[in-house]
Amino acid sequence: MKSRTAFSWAAVGLILLSFALRLHWLGRWELGFDEVASFFIARRPPLEMLTYLRGAIREHPPLYYLLLSGWMHLAGNSEFALRLPSALIGAATVALFFRYATAWMGHRVGLVAGLLLAVSPSHIWASQTARMYSLVVLCSLLSLHFFWRLLQGSDRASWSAFVLSTAAGLCTHYYFAFIVVVENLFLIAGGRRYRRLWAGWAAIHGTALLLLVVWATGAGPGATLLSILQHGPSSNLRWQGLVRVINEVMFGPYRHLNWWALSAVGLPALTGLVLVGRRRLWQGLGRAGSLLVGLLLFLPLVFLLALPVLMEGRYVIGIVLPLFLAIAATVAWLQDRCWPLALLALTAVLLPTVSALPELYSDRFGTYRARVETIRQEARPGDPLILNGPWQALLLTYYSPGDVHLVLIPHNAPPGIDPARAEATLQNVWTHSPRAWVSYDSLNATDPDRFVARWLYAHSYQVWAQSGLTLYYRQPPDEAWQPARPTDVSFGNTLRLRRADIAGLQVAPGDGVLVTLEWESLQEVNGTVQMQLDLVGDDDWVWSSNAFHPAPFDCPAAPWPAGEERTERRGVAVPIGTPPGHYTIILKVLGPDGTTLPSPEGEELEVASIEVIPSTTAQEAAWVQAVQPVAVFDQGLELLRCEPGGERFSPGHPVPFKCYWRAGGALQETYHLLLQFISSNGTVAQEEEVTLSPTYPPPNWPLGLIVADHYGPQVSPLLPGGRYRLRLLVADEDNTPIGPASDLFPFVIEWPRASHHMPPSARRIEATMGATIHLRGYDLTRDGTQLRLTLYWQADERPQDSYLVFVHVGLADTSPVAQTDGVPGEWLRPTNTWRPREIVADVHEISLDDVEPGQYGIYIGLYDGSTGQRLTTVVDGVATPDGRVLLETIEVPR
Repeated sequence: MKSRTAFSWAAVGLILLSFALRLHWLGRWELGFDEVASFFIARRPPLEMLTYLRGAIREHPPLYYLLLSGWMHLAGNSEFALRLPSALIGAATVALFFRYATAWMGHRVGLVAGLLLAVSPSHIWASQTARMYSLVVLCSLLSLHFFWRLLQGSDRASWSAFVLSTAAGLCTHYYFAFIVVVENLFLIAGGRRYRRLWAGWAAIHGTALLLLVVWATGAGPGATLLSILQHGPSSNLRWQGLVRVINEVMFGPYRHLNWWALSAVGLPALTGLVLVGRRRLWQGLGRAGSLLVGLLLFLPLVFLLALPVLMEGRYVIGIVLPLFLAIAATVAWLQDRCWPLALLALTAVLLPTVSALPELYSDRFGTYRARVETIRQEARPGDPLILNGPWQALLLTYYSPGDVHLVLIPHNAPPGIDPARAEATLQNVWTHSPRAWVSYDSLNATDPDRFVARWLYAHSYQVWAQSGLTLYYRQPPDEAWQPARPTDVSFGNTLRLRRADIAGLQVAPGDGVLVTLEWESLQEVNGTVQMQLDLVGDDDWVWSSNAFHPAPFDCPAAPWPAGEERTERRGVAVPIGTPPGHYTIILKVLGPDGTTLPSPEGEELEVASIEVIPSTTAQEAAWVQAVQPVAVFDQGLELLRCEPGGERFSPGHPVPFKCYWRAGGALQETYHLLLQFISSNGTVAQEEEVTLSPTYPPPNWPLGLIVADHYGPQVSPLLPGGRYRLRLLVADEDNTPIGPASDLFPFVIEWPRASHHMPPSARRIEATMGATIHLRGYDLTRDGTQLRLTLYWQADERPQDSYLVFVHVGLADTSPVAQTDGVPGEWLRPTNTWRPREIVADVHEISLDDVEPGQYGIYIGLYDGSTGQRLTTVVDGVATPDGRVLLETIEVPR
């Protein structure tokens, strides 16, 4: 009785686990191409859907799409809603597999097989994908179960259930035919034993064949079949592809091939295949049970091996059922003989399986949703959107880009791009539009030579790029250009900026600053150089950046011979909301090794000074047109939106966010903002007062102007971790509130985990800085010219101030030859957040690339960043004269 109760609870836990794994983060990631295709088909009325599927090549039968269409009418079409049917079907499949496997081979086999399917990465993937694969597995399971029932006895209920489940499978995916072929082969092998089924079997197959012929008369299914059969069998047996398919079936589509993991699965599976027959585990089938399991497991793989089609694990995902049955049979057999060995075998299968699960819960399809959201927010009415890779047009049926004009280059694929036609299309775009968005995708298949990217690189100005989406401006007329700065500026001994020109010195928010950079290499450059243009305000805030390589999009960096000249046509966007005023265009250059190439002015070169002018007419972005203010205050001040800079923050660090304001009336005062951290119990945990717009006071705002500003209240080191929300109040010059308080966004404060133990490898030292801070030890490792120094700090009580750490490499009485300065813990652990007696690890990377050979000391210390004053330092009871601690001496070899 106790064992049955425990088994029942284990079954309940198994089902709950399968639901949890399939619902976890179900709607977090964007839809993939095939999932959008499901939406694209399912949104049609049923008759139109059937007509489309009969005419579409390489599409699937209609059952899944019909079910999804009905579901969408009930639940909507969000990412979560579209995937939920697959998740529910997948969880139900686990429950039924457990039940049916128990009926087939007993409780222990059923429990282990159900557990393996519950945590199967490939089945979880199918259950979290808005495609038909989860339904295929369910139909396979049902068909097999009722096929088994028919083999036991051909009652009317079993016939009806078998016909319905098999028909459902055939109406879901063409590769369900594998199951039908296996069942037929098994009946043939059974000979006269199953003679009683032949009449009903012939009637069912005759009807199915007739319906298939009728369906195949459609242009789509017929063309799909011909496209496969016209090649005949594969010219060679693609064993590598087959192994990759098996890896996908076992560990999901994102796990790299691992022979040890496959062996851990394959050995018990092959053993179980033998045991099913020898022990006659499959009740009612006897030795024939091995034949059925073997056919189910290997026949689909043999077909894939021979057919000249793309080999994908999802096509044969149904083989997880016989695979897990065979493994479960081995575990049950081992349990009868040595239960630790059974546990070891099950663990060997589960470890690589479960380790593959985190990869399922990562962003699997990239950032297309973010691309479209950027276009919806930033595009102006009528902006063209060039799709370099026309298959993206399908994605836009779900992720709508708003009011933009779509341009497909090439128009269709295959066959791919026609350069002459593409050039004519691009020239037409620049004839009618001052700027264009370009979304690059699937270039290897549609534009392998990157013709579009190369043409735009030579004829336009790229001002913004992110995740395959770029914004280009057409080339201004010659009279718009002005010299930006003196010529012949060298960046190290690698590059020389021969000339820099800028198009216009007055720019409105929402436009771009266009820059022509003419370069000459001073030495041969074999590697990737990175350049960056920044728009910097008088308060040193970087309002926008454009980082780029001197090459067309997605093109490798070509060797840059010494003396060769190249021209970069780039720019930097002036975001909507940028306050009017004076700004500087800054240029930075990083060499192939990732280090900054210095100019005569340092690591940053001022290319030009520009003026951002007030403009309300140029701000035509889609989000401005459709925005509903978050809050409206007295005198017409409007808060349009707030963009938080994250979700989780640490004590001692700011909570950054950006607010967009609009002058809905004549603003007469300089306003103040009261920023409050509201704890989960509703109390004010922290508050800070700041000026609304210190660089561009509201009385200067023209009516309708949008002004953005950045804020960053610092988290108090006394604030406990937990959930908070940021509340904003606006007050006039007399500190009188001019409207209601507004809750802007929630956030979490997280304290780092405290450690109170030194690592055994640390070299001990006792140095005291100030009154309460101690340096307890350090680790020093060296890799060529790179030093990695880890300091271990401890404070008797929480320091009241935030100090900076310096690390100097040099001689005792001279300036350091190499150094680093910064907030401890790689800028994450300010000293005023140190808890009493905790050990704080503080890592510093020091480069010795430019250090002359010789012996140098490594000195460290703490200082006040606002005054530069070093803390008094005592080592072994003796104060050091310069506030530094000598850790050890190193030698830089010749």
